[in-house]
Amino acid sequence: MGSYLTGYSDPRAPKYMVPAIDPAVAGQYEGIRSGINIDAKARYGNYAQPVTFPNSLQLMVAAEAWFLKAEAALRGWAGAGTAQTDYETGISTSFAQYGLSASSYITNTANTAAPYVDPKAITPGQNDIPAGSPCSAR
Repeated sequence: MGSYLTGYSDPRAPKYMVPAIDPAVAGQYEGIRSGINIDAKARYGNYAQPVTFPNSLQLMVAAEAWFLKAEAALRGWAGAGTAQTDYETGISTSFAQYGLSASSYITNTANTAAPYVDPKAITPGQNDIPAGSPCSAR
């Protein structure tokens, strides 16, 4: 998630994650890429963590409903609308949830997911994913 938030300059990063305190990535929105080869989970314990809200748990937000509707449109389901409109409405709704504007985010075609570089890999480079790689989705 950190690669997307950082690579796309997403202003929602502090709404989703608490920056890492580990000296190797301190102050960054750097989490652990799923599926990496690690010898000890504790090695990454001070990486970025999800923001938590005491006594509150959101199972579904309005933006997610729009993303689900976009998927329904891709499958040709009746009443789903168009995938692009639903998807962009989902993005705008997510940004609005945090009092932000999504206009430049939606129209930006230059940014891509940032590379994932694991500074604590057992073997240097074994867990890294280059920018723009189809595997950069985490």
